[in-house]
Amino acid sequence: MTRRLLSTLFVLLLAGLLTAPASACTVCYGAAKNAMIDGGQNAILFMLLLTYLLLGGGAFMMVVVRRRTALSTRGK
Repeated sequence: MTRRLLSTLFVLLLAGLLTAPASACTVCYGAAKNAMIDGGQNAILFMLLLTYLLLGGGAFMMVVVRRRTALSTRGK
């Protein structure tokens, strides 16, 4: 019985220690300027930029292929 009680207490203590980093972010505490927030904003900006670059590159590739196809059919 005591072994089970000790293991239960250990699990509860471990769960309590591991949930502390999962608490609210610094914005919830009132600090709007933080390295974590700046990093999150930079990540969002990077993902948006990457998405637009890939979409733009695909559209550009379609235009290039269409022009090459039009030029090659004119010559025949």
